[in-house]
Amino acid sequence: MSDGEAGAYAPPASPLARPPYREPGALTLGLRTLLMLDAFMIWPGMYVLGWVLAGAAGATAAAMQAQVDGGPHSPADVAMMWAGFVIVPVAFVVSVVALASWPVTAVVWCFWTVRIVQNHNALHPNDPPIGVFAAIGGWLVPVVNLVVPFGLMRRLWRRAADEHGWGDWVLTFWWLCWVVVWLWGASGPLTDSWTEEELALGSLAIRPFRFGLAVLAYFVVEHLTRRQEAHAAGASG
Repeated sequence: MSDGEAGAYAPPASPLARPPYREPGALTLGLRTLLMLDAFMIWPGMYVLGWVLAGAAGATAAAMQAQVDGGPHSPADVAMMWAGFVIVPVAFVVSVVALASWPVTAVVWCFWTVRIVQNHNALHPNDPPIGVFAAIGGWLVPVVNLVVPFGLMRRLWRRAADEHGWGDWVLTFWWLCWVVVWLWGASGPLTDSWTEEELALGSLAIRPFRFGLAVLAYFVVEHLTRRQEAHAAGASG
């Protein structure tokens, strides 16, 4: 073996022809960014946008009313009116982007899962391989997605554990948040008869679980990615 080949990690030959290890750098960065955006918009972001929209709309309305009434138009009134014309659509666009980040996060999560599963198979050639289609399909089948993906993630999590391991509690609480959020989303027909106050209370009660889902998912992504990178670096060293 040449000196150049000695420094490159290559798993033992396998009849399954497993894909080689590839660093999920861009996928991990993108997914972490999306998860942080999701977490921000679930809790503080929605209030910030609400205050901005309400304040800008109120100031614009007051300035326009003063203009209609023929009152004095100070430079501050004019500036506030035009600021409102700019702030309201910008805040609206930001809110739309925040809402769209959830499906985008789901798509990036699937790509990240594929990469993590392939890397797991490459780094542990003596383990039974994890099927990529099974890893993704488990998320797409209702009810099944409450059980199968957790088993897969727990297998990846425990295989990536180290002496500083956080234990299964991070993964367990993350999955609990996912189950609660999924059940709330699936309960639509049951909540049709609820009053507006009951729906608002339910939405408020589910918010901590959505926030926890995004925050804990960030740590799951970070832990699995970093441990696989460390494993690959150790194998190639």
